[in-house]
Amino acid sequence: SYFGLDAGELVMQTRSFVEVNGRKAYRFHATARTVSVFESFYKVDDFAETLVDFETLLPFSYALDVKESKVLRDARAVHNLESGQPGKMKFWDKKITKDGGVEERKLDWEMLPYSQNIFSALWYLRSFTLTPGKKIKFNLAHEGENIIVTCEVLRREKLSTDLGDMNTVVIRPSAEKNGQPHNVGQNLFWLTDDDNKLMVRMESKIKIGSIVGSLSR
Repeated sequence: SYFGLDAGELVMQTRSFVEVNGRKAYRFHATARTVSVFESFYKVDDFAETLVDFETLLPFSYALDVKESKVLRDARAVHNLESGQPGKMKFWDKKITKDGGVEERKLDWEMLPYSQNIFSALWYLRSFTLTPGKKIKFNLAHEGENIIVTCEVLRREKLSTDLGDMNTVVIRPSAEKNGQPHNVGQNLFWLTDDDNKLMVRMESKIKIGSIVGSLSR
């Protein structure tokens, strides 16, 4: 929602297991679409998917497909990472914008050990015990950069949702790169305070106001 109006729908799914290089893997999938009333301002029809090793929780790959009013984008990344060891990440990206035309990138860099990607990070966070005051750090490899993400559990909060009241924990992420703060925006996430740790709300500050995502039926 944006200024209290429904702007779009985000659907996150854990799909059926797949096999990658002979290993069992999770298949995490997400789609984002604007509702019809907002399409006249800015249309969004995106999807992202990451494949993650069932045992180590290390990603094998991710894919991003963006179809928006001002940009078309197709990005792919492949992790070459073994548990506890530095590895390589290969990244391909093709973007077409109305103003800038076609832009293509190919990146290949050495990741930090146990690196997640920007899509697997949320599912990885859910594997931890989340209690107020706890800070969880993990490595993130993203478009040629190695980033250290810290997720701080701020508090417990009872949240009213379309599916009734839910006990949640509130998470605030921050990041650093090369020992210096790295801007990831002002974001908060609410996860259920149980074994499932499902995301039921998120807030993101933008230049004008905030975008709010809340659980729906």
